[in-house]
Amino acid sequence: MKVTIITAVYNSASTLQNTIDSINSQSYSNIEHIIIDGNSTDGSAEIAIRNIGRRCKVISEADRGYYDALNKGISLVEEGVIGILNADDVYADGDVIKKIVANFAVDRDLDCVYGDLNYVAQKNGERVVVSKWISSDFSQQKIKYGWMPPHPTIFLRKSAYKNIGIFDLSFKISSDYDFILRAFASENFKCKYLPQLMVLMQLGGLSNRSWINIFIKMIEDYKVMKKNQLPPFIALFIKNACKLNQLKRFF
Repeated sequence: MKVTIITAVYNSASTLQNTIDSINSQSYSNIEHIIIDGNSTDGSAEIAIRNIGRRCKVISEADRGYYDALNKGISLVEEGVIGILNADDVYADGDVIKKIVANFAVDRDLDCVYGDLNYVAQKNGERVVVSKWISSDFSQQKIKYGWMPPHPTIFLRKSAYKNIGIFDLSFKISSDYDFILRAFASENFKCKYLPQLMVLMQLGGLSNRSWINIFIKMIEDYKVMKKNQLPPFIALFIKNACKLNQLKRFF
């Protein structure tokens, strides 16, 4: 079974090689890595190009942002399983993809596998766990009231993307939330939660880079909820309250 990892890049020269190395160190061998660079100006494209090979493909051109880059990557995949790993994130260990593939292999009707995530930060040159996003088994009731799994841990069959569609570019920060709502609400969508740490996610991503971005995300989340016919005020409150439980902060 082929697994394609898509990485959208814009000016991530300081972390991109770590992401590439994380994918290359996976024990599962049948992996393709597609890097979509949005005409970076800090050397990210050059780093990506140096890694072109059997596993790694690179496209470097202007785009309409993060989700446009992901859509480009998805369009290049013909079959198999697709995962998304951001340009400053890494997999938690070398067997993450192997474990995910094992679950897809056992159940051919399975559309999606997802798991847990740690938020990390650099402190004195070392990666330190700041908080944890512990997910849970899916239910329609949960998703109606703001629940969502961590997007970087979600792996989907290409066939699921064909049914669900791609990312809505009208949302700049919350398109992944919109996609998750559409996916998990799809008829006959079958997913499995693996209670395992999959991804180490660097703090300072698109949604939490600044207070302005956090505010924009809340507005977009509200619009996403209305679009997907969730009770927006209740769901928005519970969604943020759930994060207080999901993100167990360390001091």
